[in-house]
Amino acid sequence: MTDPRDTSAHLDLFRYLAADERMDYIAIMSRFTASLLADMSASTVVELLDREGLSLDSDTVEARCRQLVRWGNLVPSLRDARVSSVQDYLRARSRYQVSSLGGRVHRGAVEIMEAADGAREVARELLGEIADSLAEVIAITRLPRSADRADKLAGVVTTIFNNQRLFTASVTDFYAYIAGVLSRFDLHGDEYAQFKGLLLDYVDLITADVNRHAPLIAERLGIVSRSLDELLSILDSVARLELGDLATVERAGGRSRSDWAQLQQWYTGSGQDSGPEQLRAAAGQALGQLLANANRIAHWNIDAPENEPQKLADARELLDLLKLVTPAREKQ
Repeated sequence: MTDPRDTSAHLDLFRYLAADERMDYIAIMSRFTASLLADMSASTVVELLDREGLSLDSDTVEARCRQLVRWGNLVPSLRDARVSSVQDYLRARSRYQVSSLGGRVHRGAVEIMEAADGAREVARELLGEIADSLAEVIAITRLPRSADRADKLAGVVTTIFNNQRLFTASVTDFYAYIAGVLSRFDLHGDEYAQFKGLLLDYVDLITADVNRHAPLIAERLGIVSRSLDELLSILDSVARLELGDLATVERAGGRSRSDWAQLQQWYTGSGQDSGPEQLRAAAGQALGQLLANANRIAHWNIDAPENEPQKLADARELLDLLKLVTPAREKQ
């Protein structure tokens, strides 16, 4: 867990995105993150930017790079410079490369800037993959000890936690998009009908997948938990990065007891601690809002009796689906 005293330093990493000269900073950071461990001087960055049609002089780029160093996005390069003149030495000694966290921040920022302003598909197929991978973990843990067994187990465990992270991120983004659309007061007519069909079909699909896979995942997590000491011991035997007191090493998911406890809690918890229950609640809230919109539209079109059969059909369809996604909540 990050020390709260270090949080302000991490926040500085985002400053370039809101600075007045943010377009300069973003262009410069994109050059440093375009390849693995790019080691460049300001003059090299100027040349690369010029090829892309962005004209900045060396002094400006040098000033921007130094500011990025102060914020922690770049670090000075320690590469020895073999030069033939003092002028070349002065240029070469001011070389920079992206910092670890600076690179992560910029890649995330670029992903957001390039993202489509619309719905994100839910990676619902990963639920089945997680269930199958847990079965692999159970089987591998029971095999005789060997280096191959440890490496294979490490790969499967990493896949489980990566898939879980991707699934929860995609479903969170999907319902955030749904909430944004349903908050629009001007949603009606053909747009409403199209969105209603999408939501009814897709929410039903997600709910069905969660209801089908979550119990099996919970069951297999229970089996894994009974041999968790053995599993963690096997993972601990895999060669890994060790820096001692020099720096904290960020491990892949599933290497600690708390990782597995959180994963199991997501599938077996209750209320706000239960992932499946949160998804059912989100689906119920979305469908409830859709029903409220249908009622609002019906009041707008109260003088159009020819639309009444469709309104009633819509209401019945929404109510039927609400009953499907909220059984667990009604039992509490």
